[in-house]
Amino acid sequence: MKTMFKRLVLAEIIVLGILAIIAAVLFTAVFPDYYTPHLFFIPPLLLTASLVLFRIHGAHLQGSSAQFAAKYMMANGAKMMVYLVAIVIYAFAFPENAYSFLITFLVCYFGLTVVEVVFVLRLIKRHK
Repeated sequence: MKTMFKRLVLAEIIVLGILAIIAAVLFTAVFPDYYTPHLFFIPPLLLTASLVLFRIHGAHLQGSSAQFAAKYMMANGAKMMVYLVAIVIYAFAFPENAYSFLITFLVCYFGLTVVEVVFVLRLIKRHK
């Protein structure tokens, strides 16, 4: 579990690094009007949530497959609600930057979700 967690951390940092480089190029060259410094809070938030949930998912592997699936869906549903609240609060606090924040959030979210799903599937396969 420890080596898999270290690999997950490394993979997610690499994905976020690549996305940050792409975002830096896009926001400086193509969309400079849509840049806001608040965008740098998105990757640490998503990375922290992803790593915490991966630890929780690893702890839930001891039960049956049905219990794991239910707990996995419940944890991800709660994560989505927290994300939704954060996005809505940001949109009301900074309406002029809401579109760039939402697009950046979704791109980072989908990138990390792909990595997280791959590692959760590996974790399940290794546990069986």
